[in-house]
Amino acid sequence: MFEKIKTNKTLKEFDQRKEWENRIKETWALPDEEFESVITTSPKHAASIVNGEPHIPHTPLSETPGVELDRPEWPLPSEIISNGCFLEDEWANDPTIGYLAVATSPKHEAVRVVDHLSVGYERSALVITDRRLAVVIESQLLKSPPANKNNLGSNIIGKASRFARQTQETAEKMSEQETEISFSTLHETDISKVTNKQYVLLGKEVPRRSFFVVDFSDGSRLYR
Repeated sequence: MFEKIKTNKTLKEFDQRKEWENRIKETWALPDEEFESVITTSPKHAASIVNGEPHIPHTPLSETPGVELDRPEWPLPSEIISNGCFLEDEWANDPTIGYLAVATSPKHEAVRVVDHLSVGYERSALVITDRRLAVVIESQLLKSPPANKNNLGSNIIGKASRFARQTQETAEKMSEQETEISFSTLHETDISKVTNKQYVLLGKEVPRRSFFVVDFSDGSRLYR
């Protein structure tokens, strides 16, 4: 019975990931943009170590867009981990941590990524394409559509804004259950700032946890 429940849950999560991937491609991507990864967010906390100081769980260190979401009541990391009393990669043993950024400045890319993942929770995703690395969120959850036309890819932001407005208009006519999901950008950076991507095994327990690691040109690193 347990295996059946576990299998059904896994299939449901897989179906959700595929649905999100399809909707992101339809409502967010440029026509000729090639996808590498769509990484959905599990009910685990974002965390960071900035200039040696732990922020576990992570709360935004810089400005983020307003989002219509309450902080979920997820299990918290252990006191040993949240207080930074761990050696090397022992933080990876804590099952409540889903993302970790390591950087020397709160302005570094890995930290900016977890800033936005930490407000989007399970309704956000990390997307990597041949053009950019981005954190996206369901458009209807934004308190207001993106307004800055001068950052990376103004046509991309414009497209996200249009979909956000379309979603708001549709929501006035349909129930939330009937509204199709569209996605907008919370944060993005040009793919040229990504210097390496790899999978690594971390932690002191057996079996060790597998993490997807992204290195940025500013020296920061993101673990997922």
